[in-house]
Amino acid sequence: MSFFWETVTMPYGEMRRWEISFLDLRVQRREGEWRIWHETQSGSECEDRFLFAEACSEPETANTMRFVANSEELECRVEPRFPDRPIVSYPGSPVIVPPRSKASFVCGIPIWIDLIVGNGESSMMLATLPLRQLSKTWFGSPQDGEACYSASTEAVRDHNELASNKHRALCPLTVTNKTSAPLPIERICVHVEHLQLLDGEENLWTHEVFVRKASEHDTSQVSYGSGNPGLERNAILKLSPRVVPPQKRLILKTFNHLKTVLGNQ
Repeated sequence: MSFFWETVTMPYGEMRRWEISFLDLRVQRREGEWRIWHETQSGSECEDRFLFAEACSEPETANTMRFVANSEELECRVEPRFPDRPIVSYPGSPVIVPPRSKASFVCGIPIWIDLIVGNGESSMMLATLPLRQLSKTWFGSPQDGEACYSASTEAVRDHNELASNKHRALCPLTVTNKTSAPLPIERICVHVEHLQLLDGEENLWTHEVFVRKASEHDTSQVSYGSGNPGLERNAILKLSPRVVPPQKRLILKTFNHLKTVLGNQ
C-alpha cells in the first residue's frame, strides 16, 4: 500500500511540497490560515513524478489560495478521488467482440486529489485538484449524449501493459456480447461516480465493471462488483462510490459503435 496518503503534521511557517504526475502542490500552515500553491506542469518527463511532502520554499510563480483556519489543527493530507465526469477510454484501435462471446479490458482512470486539513470531525477539504489537464469530449449523439473527459491511457487487454503507478486507477471491465451480431468497440464510457477506489500494492484499482449487450440497440446493461477485483486481492478501500449503483443492472450508453462514430463525421 502507498504511504503517499499518510497524514503530515506541519508546524507554523513550514512549507511542504507534493509532486504527483503533472501536479506541483505546496502547502504552508500560518497563523490563522492555510496557504496553497499549485501548478500543472507539461512534458512527458513529468508523467511518473512522485514526491511526498518534502520541505521546500515558496514558489516564484504558481496559483495561490488562502484559507482561514479557525482551529489549531496542524495536520494535512492528500486523498485520491475520481474526476467529476465520466471517463471515455479508447482501446487504441477498434476491437470487435464476436456474437455470444466476451472480452476483458483494463481501463486507466485518471485521478484527482483532495487536500484535507485537520482530523476526525474537524477535518475540512480545502481544494480538489487534477493531476493533469484532461481533454473534454462528448460521448453519444448530439441530441442524447453527455460531457466526459478522455482517458490519458488506452484501454488494454492485459493490465501489465500499463506501467505501475498511483497516478491513475485500473478499472477491470468485462464486456459480454449476447447478441447475434459482432459488437465493434471504439470507445468505452466508464461512469466513475459508481466506482469504489482501492489502494493496491503497486496500483490504485476500482472494483470490477460488467457490461452486457443484450440487444442491438445503443444501450448496455451495466453492473458493478464489490470488494477487491480479481487482479488485486489485497487492496484496501480508499473511497466509496459518490453515487451507489442500484442492485439491478443500469442501462447506460457504454460504447460508441464504429457505424455511429463514422456516421457523425
